[in-house]
Amino acid sequence: MRVDHILENHSGTVVKTLKLEIPDYCKVDTCQLNRWLHIAITPGIEEVTLLLPENYMTKYSFPCSLLFGGCGNSIRYLRLMDCAFRPPVGFDCLRSLTKLHLYERVNTPMVADNFLNLKYLNMYLAGDYEAFSPAYDYLSLVPFLDASPALEAFILIVNGKDMKHVSVFGNASHMRQILGHKHDRLKKVQINGFCSAKRMVELTCHILENASSLESLTVNTIFDVFLRGVMMLVGALSKRKVNVPPFPWKHIKHSGL
Repeated sequence: MRVDHILENHSGTVVKTLKLEIPDYCKVDTCQLNRWLHIAITPGIEEVTLLLPENYMTKYSFPCSLLFGGCGNSIRYLRLMDCAFRPPVGFDCLRSLTKLHLYERVNTPMVADNFLNLKYLNMYLAGDYEAFSPAYDYLSLVPFLDASPALEAFILIVNGKDMKHVSVFGNASHMRQILGHKHDRLKKVQINGFCSAKRMVELTCHILENASSLESLTVNTIFDVFLRGVMMLVGALSKRKVNVPPFPWKHIKHSGL
């Protein structure tokens, strides 16, 4: 294959940037894919982009073991699309990472440790009807924030227009809180696909209550007609000022903190 030829020509040299994009019509064995990554990801690499067909989302996990032995310490930019990213507990191999883009399914718990220099986190949660369980816990994303003490910007995109969920309007009592998690450098948060799901409201309140440097929180939705009421409730629950414009709306911004 042409990819083999290109990688073989660069064998033994330091590859600074790797962008591997596999179109939908190509069938690449996961073992072959791992072999390509093994050749390219060596000490000194700074940018890794892996864009896979959608059907890989359920069957392929990025091999974090390739980042051991110092191979991941120089990576500053990591973008993974349609594959799982499951760093093991105690993972400490992305010490220079400043930007992380993840395009994920939402039916698998996430674990993250020690992204000490990460400043920008973009997470896209996608899945079919079954993957978007009403029980999905958005507070499970907090470990990513907690593992990134330098994080300044967090963008969460949820592709779940057909998702059924337990609305916060059904029961606004017993809102959960996670204590002991502070995100002191987080300045900007954007949530696309925001809805009235109680668990998403819990995440939003958590951010408002624990991000002392927060300058703006922007939520965007085209699916939830109750957005105005939800954000008013978020403001009341978090005891923070939330600017809620009158109809019509597309964006709601929290500012003036």
